[in-house]
Amino acid sequence: MDRFPKKKKLKLDTDEETQGLRHSVEAAATASDAASSKLPRNDGINPQLKVRQYCENYIALGFTWTGNPDCSSPLCTVSGEKLANSAMAPAKLKRHLTTKHPDSSGKNEQYFKRELAFNKRQVSMFAKKFKLSDKGQEASYAVAEIVARKMKFHTIAETVILPACQEIVRIMFGEDAVSELNKIPLSDNIIKYCGLNWKNCVGICTNGAPAMTGCLKGFVPIAQKQNPNIIHTHCFIHREALVAKNLGPELKSALDMGTEKAVYDAKRI
Repeated sequence: MDRFPKKKKLKLDTDEETQGLRHSVEAAATASDAASSKLPRNDGINPQLKVRQYCENYIALGFTWTGNPDCSSPLCTVSGEKLANSAMAPAKLKRHLTTKHPDSSGKNEQYFKRELAFNKRQVSMFAKKFKLSDKGQEASYAVAEIVARKMKFHTIAETVILPACQEIVRIMFGEDAVSELNKIPLSDNIIKYCGLNWKNCVGICTNGAPAMTGCLKGFVPIAQKQNPNIIHTHCFIHREALVAKNLGPELKSALDMGTEKAVYDAKRI
C-alpha cells in the first residue's frame, strides 16, 4: 500500500466554558504525570505500576480523591463511587461522568465543589450524631457480659442497672456525671438513640439458638412484639453446618478438602 489513512482532527468547540474545561483538564493531566514520575515507591506499591496522582483540576470532572495520598483513588462527588488509581486520568474520569451521570456532565466546576462540600457536611453530621466514645462502648460490653453471665433478661440493663447507676452517680457526683452515663448504649435503647424504628425492620436472620428463637425470652419473639410483620429465617450457613454433620464419608472428605483449600487461600491474601 502506497497510501495510509490519515486521522482527522476533531473539531474543537468554540464555547468559552468548554474551552476552559478542556485546558484545565489538559493541565491536570500534565501535572498528574509529573507528580507520578516523582512519586517514591513505598508502602507496598508495586514499582512497576504507574501511580497516578490527583490534581485539583479534576474537580471540574466531578471527582475528588480518597485513600492513601501516595496512591490515591478517584472518588465521584455525584454518586460516591470509588474507582481504581488507574482511572485517575482525565479521559477515564470524563467517560465515567458522561456515561453514568449524563445529567451532571454539563455542570461547571462550582457545581461539583458544592456537591463535595455538601457530602463532607453530611459525613460530619452523621459522625457527630452517632459517634460513641470508646469508654462508653467498653462499658456497654462490660454490662452486657455481666447480664449474660447471670443469665438475666437483656432489658434488665436499661430497666434496673442504668437507673440504679444514675441515682448513685447523681447523689455522689452530681448531674454532670449522670449525663455521661446516658451516653452508654445499653440493650435496645441504642435503637432509640439512633432514631431507628422497628416498623422499618422487615426480616431477621439468625441461627437456631434458644437465645435467638426461644418462644419466651428469645430475641426474635421480642422483636416481633415490636413489629408482628417481621419475617424470621434460619441462617443458610448454619443450615449447611447442620447438614454437614450427617454427610457420607465421600462427601465429607470433599467438603473437608474444600474447606482446607479455602482457609489456605484466605491466609495467602
